[in-house]
Amino acid sequence: MKLENENNLLIFERKIVRRIYGPVYDRGEWRKRKNKEIDHLLEGENIVSFIKSIRLRCLGQVVRMEEGRLPKMIVNARIEGERRRVKTKKRWMDGVMRDVTSLGVRSWRAVAGDRVKWRAVMMEAKVHFGL
Repeated sequence: MKLENENNLLIFERKIVRRIYGPVYDRGEWRKRKNKEIDHLLEGENIVSFIKSIRLRCLGQVVRMEEGRLPKMIVNARIEGERRRVKTKKRWMDGVMRDVTSLGVRSWRAVAGDRVKWRAVMMEAKVHFGL
């Protein structure tokens, strides 16, 4: 996911939360809630970290699939030929691998094979700052 898209999602989420919780009556005036107040209401969770944790969950499911399944074949496939010389597009696996490395998970395939360990990684991803 591009950084621009992440920022747009965060802005939209704050806009919706402001509308749901409404304004605050402070010192005789009504005012909009500040970003820190919204973060306190959401207890540090946001839509971007939720989406990234869902991507990690999907990766774990694909790793644990049987060998002949289509999603596993697509994730493990290597396309032959050269890529374009212009700016290359980010693939789904590139973003997931960036998330896994930012969490500090080594030998992620072995960890994803164990459902309990992978669930712990997903829980860490939900609260990891900067993911």
